[in-house]
Amino acid sequence: MNSNAFLKNHYLGYTFTDAVRKFDRTNTINPLTAKHRINANVIEFLSLFVNFENFTDTRQSRWGAMCTGNIQNPQFAEIYAPTDGFVANAGFRLRF
Repeated sequence: MNSNAFLKNHYLGYTFTDAVRKFDRTNTINPLTAKHRINANVIEFLSLFVNFENFTDTRQSRWGAMCTGNIQNPQFAEIYAPTDGFVANAGFRLRF
């Protein structure tokens, strides 16, 4: 394989997303948007991916209860931050 064909079939990329919510004259960071993403297409017939979310392990449950009341009359808080902690996953895809 020549080097030109190698460059056409391989890709490595990085995306930085700085999402801001504008509401009632205040600007806040959108906590549900991933800031950093790495993309890679290593070989023409093989794709690999790795995903990391919530690096700082920010969870709404650390600031207060998400469910109050009793089992017959539960009261749920409004969700404004991630409800799960740090998440990582990876995978691959083969094309024939």
